[in-house]
Amino acid sequence: MYYSSELTDDHLKLFNQKYAPLKATRIEFDYNKLDAMFAAKTPPDGFRTYAPALPGYKARGLILDLTSRFETSKSINVNDLWEANDYYCFPKDSVIPAHGAPRYGIVKDFAPDNTLWCWKAAFDDAGIKLWDYNAPPSYKEYLEAGKKLTKTEGDRTVRFGINPADYWVDRLVMSALAEIDKSLYSDDFTKTLLKQDKDVTDVWKWWYDVAFSGGMPTAVNPLPGGDQSAAYLQGTLANWQTGYWFTAQQQYTHKPDQDIDTNSYFIGAPYFFDASKRVSPTVTACGGVITTGSKDPDATWKFYEFFFGEEPAVERAKNGWGVPAFKSWFDRLPHNTPFTQRSFTTLQNEMKIMRTLHFNPYIGENTIPSLWAPIIEKALRNKTPVDDVIDEVTKAINDQIQTAKDAMGL
Repeated sequence: MYYSSELTDDHLKLFNQKYAPLKATRIEFDYNKLDAMFAAKTPPDGFRTYAPALPGYKARGLILDLTSRFETSKSINVNDLWEANDYYCFPKDSVIPAHGAPRYGIVKDFAPDNTLWCWKAAFDDAGIKLWDYNAPPSYKEYLEAGKKLTKTEGDRTVRFGINPADYWVDRLVMSALAEIDKSLYSDDFTKTLLKQDKDVTDVWKWWYDVAFSGGMPTAVNPLPGGDQSAAYLQGTLANWQTGYWFTAQQQYTHKPDQDIDTNSYFIGAPYFFDASKRVSPTVTACGGVITTGSKDPDATWKFYEFFFGEEPAVERAKNGWGVPAFKSWFDRLPHNTPFTQRSFTTLQNEMKIMRTLHFNPYIGENTIPSLWAPIIEKALRNKTPVDDVIDEVTKAINDQIQTAKDAMGL
């Protein structure tokens, strides 16, 4: 179960020829369908996943320990893997990833995800100096710049100045707290520390402030068309917080008059507490796993090696969709134009301060954003005070954790 944009018909054709008589077929990825297949005990042999979902899959015994297969693989060298692959490693009785623990998978590709893309023409128009790639702003400075970059005509916003990744709100809160070795959750993941620790509260309040700033697209004042990539290339979104993958997206979709060599700049992740402690985690680490319910794990492993270590993996690396799983493949990333060279240089800098986070096994990868979206929309419409919003978010998260624990019989 993968997206057709990543596991293409050509990939399937190649696998089916190369490894005949084995035959792989694709189920288009869909969260609801995946959950239904697990519930019916008819899961796909393998599927794509992100790091935040892995502790939950491990806790429920849904994914296969592949350690012995990786150790004997001729296509995948586990000694050549980036640390981001540690998201897929778990001790036998733990849901906290650990280097050297049994391995349940690897990344398809990954990157520092909290990085900033800045449209220089918008900065020039607003009279704001663009940040240097290795000296990114604090979150406070990022918000202030977003306000100044925003452009309105009457009641209409014609250019949004800031678009932090609120669809990753919990992941970015966790990233900021990682600077000071703190967590959004208690050690046993059974509750959020949102109201118990001032640092945690302060980071989450930033998301309230940015939503109320007027500079960010929201449900109350949405981005016309909703296409963040297109808006950025059109200059109607001055700043977008997203990962290195956007290098490839821009190369494939930009129009010549948009001139990404001149206008598109890739900046390191902002910091919240202390520039000297800045971190740049990967909060997605997209990869794949094999299910414990697979009817033919040996055949599935052949496909796994093909997709993660052979022709499709080489293709992804050369196109710049993300950092390849293997350290020795890093130089395969594009860096032959002013745009791709700048992106590559920033990426090299960010890789030095990569971190892996500890995600909550009771929280799905989209759970918190799904809770946050209606809460902040209601707050924007009703002008709800921030402390009341924090109260509501805290209760919603803790209730969700308890519901998940109950469902797992814990």
